[in-house]
Amino acid sequence: MQERRRTTGIVRAAVRSTGLVFVALALVGCGGYYYRATIQGFVIDDETDAGINEATVRIYTEEVDSADAEGYVVQTSTVTQGGSAGYYSSTVIWRRVFGAYGREGDTTTIWIAVTHPDYGSAVVAAQGILSGDDNLVAPIRLDQTTFSVPALRGRVEDLNGAGLNGVRVVLEIPVLSGDESPDERVTQTGTIDGTPGRFEFAPVSWSDGNTASPGGEVMAVVRIDDPEWGAEDGESAVEREVVLVPSEQTRHITTPFTVYRLPRTEFSTIVEGRLSERTVDSGGGVDDRGVQGVRVKLEYWRRTDAEPDPNPDEPAFDEPFRVLIDHTDLQGVYRFNVSWTDLAPGDFDHADVRSEAAIEPGARTEGIAPGEDGLIVRVTYENATVPAGTLEFSNASGDFDIYSNPRGGVNRLPDVVRSTP
Repeated sequence: MQERRRTTGIVRAAVRSTGLVFVALALVGCGGYYYRATIQGFVIDDETDAGINEATVRIYTEEVDSADAEGYVVQTSTVTQGGSAGYYSSTVIWRRVFGAYGREGDTTTIWIAVTHPDYGSAVVAAQGILSGDDNLVAPIRLDQTTFSVPALRGRVEDLNGAGLNGVRVVLEIPVLSGDESPDERVTQTGTIDGTPGRFEFAPVSWSDGNTASPGGEVMAVVRIDDPEWGAEDGESAVEREVVLVPSEQTRHITTPFTVYRLPRTEFSTIVEGRLSERTVDSGGGVDDRGVQGVRVKLEYWRRTDAEPDPNPDEPAFDEPFRVLIDHTDLQGVYRFNVSWTDLAPGDFDHADVRSEAAIEPGARTEGIAPGEDGLIVRVTYENATVPAGTLEFSNASGDFDIYSNPRGGVNRLPDVVRSTP
């Protein structure tokens, strides 16, 4: 943004104030006088004519080349005065050997430089400043260079309309220079004001390097850029153009972004269960109490061959893949974090190294949501010794179906309850 430089006159010479009228102080050894005047005016937006507060105003008695030059005699800031924003006022003193009106008064030219973080700077020459008067300078107009809105908000949903948290969202604001990449800001969806799946960029600001609109309007793009969620076809971009207009109000994208789970091969889930001892007191009261310290083993396998398995429901494919061990806690609860790779997800066949990634005909897929996977695990319980005898937990061992996205976020296996012998 080029710095404005122009000459301005005095709009009005206010009534002479005897308290401000010069003062004839002889300069020792060289003669001359000091003169004093009050300068006041407004800094305004060139597009809207609105006053601009918090602008820095510097006054010089000699011409300067830039708005931040050294050697200013006064510095002040614009404020709201009498209900009008952008007002500034200051007193200037200068020396003259021969005043235009002798020791009674003088006129001069001053240079007023204005800067503001959201505007281009300006330097104007104010001619005809009269000593002893309140000099009202013509409004200084600034071109806005930085624009903003307090926030940009929207929502990301799945195909059922449920809000999705943790989805990566990108805001792109174009750059006018063709050889530069767009300005990007990144956020994630979360629960905002009690609503899941919402995202917020706050604040959102841009500059005149992003827009050619005199009012600062810019066409931005909001894009879903997440490895797990995208378009239904898995390839198209999920994005939308959004017009941003400088404002003090939050910009809301009213139509949610709908995304689909993208194909993936990496999965993880939680498996949890409980072992308890049931006792019956003499009055017939029943109590199920968790049994602590029972060893629980979880195993799952992987297939290493490229040929279809004759019995895909049988978990013991070729070789053990992973064995996990846990012990029940004070409440009798055990818990496993299970992760696996499946090149052909969507069924319970753990085919992570198969040469051809495809679900076999007849494979079980029930209960597996689109984009998710299932796994068969074998859980083995050890028996537990309690004061009353041995609790036979081992006969509850077996194979179980688990899911990568179970209801409630946990694969809850059936509780195993054994009565005291």
